[in-house]
Amino acid sequence: MVDAVRILITGGAGYIGSCLTHFLCNQGYSVTVFDDLSTGFKDAVHENAQFVHGTICEPESLSQTLNKYQINFVIHLAAKLNVAESFNQEATYHQINVQGTKNVIQCCLDNDIAKIIFSSSSTIYGDLRNGQFCFENEIVQPISPYGASKRLCEELFATAFVEYGLSSICFRYFNVAGAMENLVCGQRTAFPYHLVHVVSQAAFGKTREVSIYGKDYPTVDGTCVRDYIHIDDVIQANIQGIEYLLNNNSATILNCGSGIGTSVQQVISQVMVNSLSAFDVQIKERRPGDPAYLISSNEKIISTLKWSPQFSEISKICQSAIDWEAKLNTKV
Repeated sequence: MVDAVRILITGGAGYIGSCLTHFLCNQGYSVTVFDDLSTGFKDAVHENAQFVHGTICEPESLSQTLNKYQINFVIHLAAKLNVAESFNQEATYHQINVQGTKNVIQCCLDNDIAKIIFSSSSTIYGDLRNGQFCFENEIVQPISPYGASKRLCEELFATAFVEYGLSSICFRYFNVAGAMENLVCGQRTAFPYHLVHVVSQAAFGKTREVSIYGKDYPTVDGTCVRDYIHIDDVIQANIQGIEYLLNNNSATILNCGSGIGTSVQQVISQVMVNSLSAFDVQIKERRPGDPAYLISSNEKIISTLKWSPQFSEISKICQSAIDWEAKLNTKV
């Protein structure tokens, strides 16, 4: 199977993409990374992967790449990702996330590619204030332009399957965090905004302070509760997803989360314990687009892909993130 699958990963120089590329290349897959390096790092891409500098907003370049490397499977990760930023850049988020995804779909159809995995988001669910689990079959009501863009993308994939037979899995990722086993690859960004990454940097004095946006939510300690999932579990979900799509024709939406809720305050405390450090924590006003709870029901992904989270205890996630930051510090 490995020899027959030629994969292109859009956004493959980013966090999830680079980690996934490392795993796939080490398993012997043929992988091409297509990335504009607006947030990713070329040196994060596995040496055995082909790298093409390009943007999904320029479909001609993408189509040429698909043809040149005889791609038959696409993993579409390229996107703008920052919820808070999306309120100030709504048009940009629509252009890159929605129009860019339209381009990816059309390029797949033009090059006879019938299988694609898409990176959707838990932000599509909106605000569930009572702590209930998020189920794939419920009506979604995103409360940010970012979440709304992902909902529109999911609709594009549903239509593409009905009208053109393009099979897809839309993974609704919850809060992906941590570094790969043996610290082969992890999260890097010039301006961190994901909590575990920010707090891990704070443990090494690389961030001046950590901010909690709102401590008056109806949760156990007043801070937002999220579902954190280890990058290694996300990688395995994609591997199982590839196998599933190679053997099934469908358009499927799957939550990809641990099914466990952890508050912002609990994450901060866990990193302090694991790193034996302390740092300033500032309480600030709530941010728009932040629901009180986002916790996945992962029953569907477990039954569909025969997958289950193996590394997503919050202590393991935080420890791997801390170890990754320590490794990066030794390179400075």
